[in-house]
Amino acid sequence: MERDVLVVGESLVDIVNAADGDIKEYAGGSAANVAVALARLGRPVRFATSFAEDDHGRLIAEHLDDAGVTLAADPGAVSRTSTAVATIGVDGAADYEFDLEWRLNPVAEEPHPLVVHTCSLGAVLSPGADDVFTLLERLREFATVSYDVNARPAITGTGPDLVDAVERMAGIAPEGVGRARPRAGRGRPLPRHSRRRGHRVAAGRGPAVPARAGLSPIVTAARCARGVRRTPPRRWRPPPASSNPTSGRRPRRHPGPWWRGCRAGGRRSSGPSARRAR
Repeated sequence: MERDVLVVGESLVDIVNAADGDIKEYAGGSAANVAVALARLGRPVRFATSFAEDDHGRLIAEHLDDAGVTLAADPGAVSRTSTAVATIGVDGAADYEFDLEWRLNPVAEEPHPLVVHTCSLGAVLSPGADDVFTLLERLREFATVSYDVNARPAITGTGPDLVDAVERMAGIAPEGVGRARPRAGRGRPLPRHSRRRGHRVAAGRGPAVPARAGLSPIVTAARCARGVRRTPPRRWRPPPASSNPTSGRRPRRHPGPWWRGCRAGGRRSSGPSARRAR
């Protein structure tokens, strides 16, 4: 039997208020998006999340069921489903208002997943973050653990408490820590020495790495599920002086501007083009 991927994190509904008065609702959330994308790629996925038995919760449940995502635990740990209201202005800019509640019911350890992935708000937002940490700490003996920081300073705030939460979660994800711009949804998996990688975002000093420099959390989890581990490239080191043929030599002078060596008539006095013109 093929071992699955366990995704742990938040689900929410995006409520978009357009400038023309049109209102649309979409099931989403960083962790939910990862679970749905992996399921659509053909990977068996279980999703540990929470939402209530209301209209928004039913929208999320239908979205996950259509994608083929299996719930890993009872999602009814919260009294209301989390929402993110986006109001679009006439200039196209969006103002966000979040209503979040995050807890996690107990998740069965068996069958042991191949990969456990967590990300964004679910990893740092109390009180559910403690449940996520406890679950990942138990499962890391049996599975590869990956963590995508994907920080949201506008929601979680910044400061020492957030730094501690990010570093605590990164400490149990030795196989990969993703760093990303806020709301970019992309990160770069790094090895175990990357515990400090989310420090810049959590401390309020901006993104830790440009979004284009790494892999998305979906690709990160998929690569881990295939057994592919990504490590940072080694730094270039010059060869020893004894084996370097240019060691001790003075550097060559730059030939100078292209017009150097030209005659008054506009032809070069030397070089291949000058020889061909002769």
